[in-house]
Amino acid sequence: GVDRFITPSRFMKSKIESFGVRMAPIEQVNNFLRLETYDPNYEPGEYVLFFGQIIKVKGIVTLLNAMERLKGLIPLVIAGTGPLEETIRETIREKGIENVTMVGHKSGTALHELIRGARFVVVPSECYDNQPYAVLESFALGKPVIGSDIGGIPELLDESVGRLFTPGDAESLAVCIDAWAV
Repeated sequence: GVDRFITPSRFMKSKIESFGVRMAPIEQVNNFLRLETYDPNYEPGEYVLFFGQIIKVKGIVTLLNAMERLKGLIPLVIAGTGPLEETIRETIREKGIENVTMVGHKSGTALHELIRGARFVVVPSECYDNQPYAVLESFALGKPVIGSDIGGIPELLDESVGRLFTPGDAESLAVCIDAWAV
C-alpha cells in the first residue's frame, strides 16, 4: 500500500534504489526551515562552531585532532552533549588544547546566537547524514559550512557556501579550517 517513498537527499534516493526497492516511486523532497524565524549575520565571527551530539559518528574526535594541529589559530566552540563529552574534555586537558571551549547543549535563541557569532560551522560527520539541519540552520543564519564529503552533505555545499573534506581525515579538515580562518 505504499504510493511513494520520500527522501530528503539524492544520496538517500540512490541508496534506496541500490537496495532494489521498486514498490513505488521515490521522490526527493528537501528538508526545510521557516526562514522568517532566522536573522542572518553575514559578518565573519571570531570562532569555529560545532553543534550537535558529541558522539564518534558525528566526527567530533576528528575535529578535535584538526584543532590540535592548528595550534590555536582560531578558537573552536563545541555546543552539545553526548557520551563522548567527558572523553573530549579529558583529551583537551591532557593535550593542552587551549583553543577549544565546550558550552554544553544549546537550542533556540541561544544556539542561533552562537551560530550567528561564528566565522563558520563545521559538520564533520563520519556517517551518512542525509540533509543535516546543522548545515541548513547555518546557511539560514548566514554562515558557511565545512562539511564531510559523505552522505547528503556534498549536495548542500559548493565553493560559494562551504568546503568539503575527507571524512575522518583530521589533516584534510585542518587544511580547510586554516584556509578559512583568516
